[in-house]
Amino acid sequence: MQSQTTATLECPRDSFIVLLIQDDGRLLRGLQRSFLDEPFEILTAVSAAEAMTVLSSYQVDLIVTDSLIPGSHGTDFLTDIRRQYPQTELLVLTSCLQLTATQQSIAKLGVNHVLPKPCRA
Repeated sequence: MQSQTTATLECPRDSFIVLLIQDDGRLLRGLQRSFLDEPFEILTAVSAAEAMTVLSSYQVDLIVTDSLIPGSHGTDFLTDIRRQYPQTELLVLTSCLQLTATQQSIAKLGVNHVLPKPCRA
């Protein structure tokens, strides 16, 4: 899946930049739609490597990421983000099956928010 970047390098710094990291195309489009009416610049990435490339080029204010991203191992990706970009807010999406374990394992990483993905009973 090819990602799309809607922000430009020339965007004014007073804009709020959100990076959505999600390898599921349907979920990524849903996340993008949830920000349509907001005055944010939206960037997207579908893998850890692509996300790190975006982060090196833009001053991102908020990262919304799945807890499991292609190209990363466990919480290594979250650890790298927190270490390299400590000022960036980090919201992690996780499935209900892994919610408790994920919350416990990432609590020490300085993740700002953990949200469960919808799941079927």
